[in-house]
Amino acid sequence: MSTPAHMASSSGFRRPPTKGQQVVSTKAGRRKVPPNVSSLPIDGVSFHSKEGAHKWKYVVKQRITDEANIADQYNFFPAILGLIRNAGLIRTVFEVGPFYPRLMRELIMNLPSDFNDPSVDEYQKVHIRGVCFNVSRELLNSYLDITLPADYEASYPTPERLAEELTGGTVPVWPVDGQLPVASLTVKYSILHRIGISNWIPSTHASTISTSLGHFFYLMGTGVKVNVGEFIFNHLLRHVDTFAIHILICFL
Repeated sequence: MSTPAHMASSSGFRRPPTKGQQVVSTKAGRRKVPPNVSSLPIDGVSFHSKEGAHKWKYVVKQRITDEANIADQYNFFPAILGLIRNAGLIRTVFEVGPFYPRLMRELIMNLPSDFNDPSVDEYQKVHIRGVCFNVSRELLNSYLDITLPADYEASYPTPERLAEELTGGTVPVWPVDGQLPVASLTVKYSILHRIGISNWIPSTHASTISTSLGHFFYLMGTGVKVNVGEFIFNHLLRHVDTFAIHILICFL
């Protein structure tokens, strides 16, 4: 969500290197690479390029957060399921398919550095195990059966309105540090948050909710259509041309 672009930042927080781990910048693109990440066997791994082969040992270190079938847990909250369905996310909590961690890592590893460059032939294409896949915001929305009007544009509230909606008026304005305590959420938004950090936007900050994450739940909670395709696509872009190991791999 060009707007959601900043939402994607809440789907995985960058942390400083762990103690004893150096970080250096490479000459190519000034990408930061932890130099003390040990190599791993690459038998059976499908690489589309030499760059992908070099990237594998870093991608393997990234934690995968896979979605779970949780709709049955919330059958007693039909209003919540209705909000999820309206947002186009029901397929991410109901009848979720098999989980293939290696395949997901191969997707991330094979994302070319110019993946989102419209001037190249391989624009928005990724090769996995000999098959070329097109990946775009529109295709992702189509897969999820989400139809948005041509002039769609998400409208975001003021900090006061955001805090009022998510807390039922108990918090007058969004905290200046950008982090709202989860304990202050209404029951509706508390449930959405619980589902969200499990299936949609994994976060290492379970006790607080960021402004961008708050915007995401605000759209859902007020019945506004969510451009889920753009949200997923923006998350993919975070993995392009990087060797970071603290980015969560998560897919709706």
